[in-house]
Amino acid sequence: MIVFGFLPWLAAAFLISERFDLRVPVDPAALARYRQWRQAALAVLAIGLVVGFFAAAANWGDPLILLGLAITGMVGYLVNEWVNWFGVCRTRDGALMLTRVHFSFSGALTAAHRV
Repeated sequence: MIVFGFLPWLAAAFLISERFDLRVPVDPAALARYRQWRQAALAVLAIGLVVGFFAAAANWGDPLILLGLAITGMVGYLVNEWVNWFGVCRTRDGALMLTRVHFSFSGALTAAHRV
């Protein structure tokens, strides 16, 4: 039931979603940190999947340990997205709101729009 309920929800969300083009200034150091952690997490994920697949095919070692490595990479990717990047959500009146931004960025942006 969960699988068959999730797939129609995913299709409906894709069909009714709107795309926006946002240009947000990002500190180069923060962008470099985000990209480094993302690449590291994707590398751990890929290594875990590839080596786990070959370990299962060759009946070598315990592929579940290597699958755990892949899951670690996936969790690392999601944590990096949450900690090192910003989010966008829509308010009730239809405006777009940035979330998880640095306090000084929020203050500077608010001050710039007051002028």
